[in-house]
Amino acid sequence: MKLHIGPLTARLIKLLAVLALCLVALFACGCETLQRPEEAAWQSLHMVDMIQTADGMRDSCVRESHPMTRQIIGEKPTTTGIAAYGLAAAGVHLLISDQLLERGYTRAYAVWQVISIADSAYAVGQNYGIGIRIGKPNKTGCQ
Repeated sequence: MKLHIGPLTARLIKLLAVLALCLVALFACGCETLQRPEEAAWQSLHMVDMIQTADGMRDSCVRESHPMTRQIIGEKPTTTGIAAYGLAAAGVHLLISDQLLERGYTRAYAVWQVISIADSAYAVGQNYGIGIRIGKPNKTGCQ
């Protein structure tokens, strides 16, 4: 089975790999928040969502549909824009998570994680539902 990865997706994967390495470096430095499974779960879902978004942008009919993300990166973002947003969002999420824990807001932290994990999981599922396939030709019917 041969995987099809376009040049835009390949670049995004490389940029997201840099994010993953940064997160591993932070983890190795002792960032307690990254050691929590819920933060790792969100970071992973977010990475998949960003790869799906970049992959989906190759299809002329696919547009960014998440209202907040669309306001930031636009309806038809570039791979660079997606990567920049992905890196920034990962950092901001980690910072907010860390600050909530550091200040002792454990309930607010739990709510923050539940909402953000649910939102990202929904986005990943919705992307898959419209036919975006990482490493394979998309099935949106609009290539």
